[in-house]
Amino acid sequence: CCHPTLAPEARVALTLRLVCGVPTPDVARAFLVSESTMAARITRAKKKISEARIPYRVPDRAELPERLDSVLTAVHLLFSTGHTAPTGDQPIRDDLCERALDLARTLVQLLPGERETHGLFGLLLLTHARRATRLDAHGRLVPLEHQDRQQWDHVMIVEGLRWTVES
Repeated sequence: CCHPTLAPEARVALTLRLVCGVPTPDVARAFLVSESTMAARITRAKKKISEARIPYRVPDRAELPERLDSVLTAVHLLFSTGHTAPTGDQPIRDDLCERALDLARTLVQLLPGERETHGLFGLLLLTHARRATRLDAHGRLVPLEHQDRQQWDHVMIVEGLRWTVES
């Protein structure tokens, strides 16, 4: 999905939709475009892949660096979509956040020398560490200054700091 022949925004949109399973309306919101624009963008990207006979496969390790920026952007947008869910009855989608964290962890394992993967993983951990305090009893978002910091996941904070300091 992040093949270099595709435009960067098409790579990210296609990854979010096909690999991560994010619904097209949510992908559109992440890009601040209409649903029809995003649907057309994804359709054009799939058509280009088909016409160019680009196989759906995991790229070789040597091919990863040229795709990394698109992959990191997709992981960050996946997390952001879960962190503040644009649709549905839940303001936070932990499943999307956890999927983004898993993908970021995989990236740091696949590309241990890439500082940007470390930085993104650390940022996601630090942000997700306060998930338990982001909503009040009525499901409304709680501003950072009013969150109970004792309820934050301090182990996750330490891990996040470790990854960001190393980057």
